[in-house]
Amino acid sequence: MGGGTTFLDLGLTYASSPVSDTNRVFLLPVDDSWTVSFGIAHNASKNLTYSLGGAVVISGNASVDQTSQGFRTIGEFSTNLAFVLGATLQWRF
Repeated sequence: MGGGTTFLDLGLTYASSPVSDTNRVFLLPVDDSWTVSFGIAHNASKNLTYSLGGAVVISGNASVDQTSQGFRTIGEFSTNLAFVLGATLQWRF
């Protein structure tokens, strides 16, 4: 990457379910989740820094039993995955 300083970031996060099984709805059918994240940043010069990062969110199986407008819907969602990528370019002037 040439001169300058390079930084590496790694992260791991656990989040318990935001709702109980009895209150879970189809709009957000997630249970407990794990997030693994990574990033790399490089100071190319005194005025320029660029970075790239990403994350994978793994949400556990979630049961849904919802009644809305007189209709009951029951189901099971398997593991949900979300992939996120981002990049930045910082120019100081």
